[in-house]
Amino acid sequence: MFSYYPAQSIYSSNLSPRDRYLSALAEAKAAEADYLAAEAAQREEEDYLRRRLAQLEYRKRDNFLGSRSALPVPTVPAAYPSYDHLYRVHQQIAEEEERRAEAELAQRRRQDHALRQLEAARIHRAREAAQQRRIKEEKEAAALTALLEQSLQVAEPICPSRHK
Repeated sequence: MFSYYPAQSIYSSNLSPRDRYLSALAEAKAAEADYLAAEAAQREEEDYLRRRLAQLEYRKRDNFLGSRSALPVPTVPAAYPSYDHLYRVHQQIAEEEERRAEAELAQRRRQDHALRQLEAARIHRAREAAQQRRIKEEKEAAALTALLEQSLQVAEPICPSRHK
């Protein structure tokens, strides 16, 4: 049921760090989904077995009472917890684990959202810096062009034979 993803696929040299991160994140989410599916299947199987056990105990009790109604019904001493009590405790534990898992998932989503916002801000700053560099380079190029034109205008009177 659990998938195995080879580590080489994440760390291949032609992927950027961001792509490797996203790939690893996708693989982790897939593994988490596999794990949660396996847990759900196990819970369903346990619930089925509990229901089946209860049915069998009911039939056994019914057959026992039907054939020997004069005998007292055996009871479980108070020192031992009943099946219903154990089932309720198990259900409470399962509900608490589910709430904890939901809280962890919400926390992960908040962290992912914050990471996406930080990444977007970093990209925005990089774009602004690149734009500022382009503007600066264009200004420098314009200044060099103006200097070149000035130097050519100054050079023309010195070499009148060039224009003939």
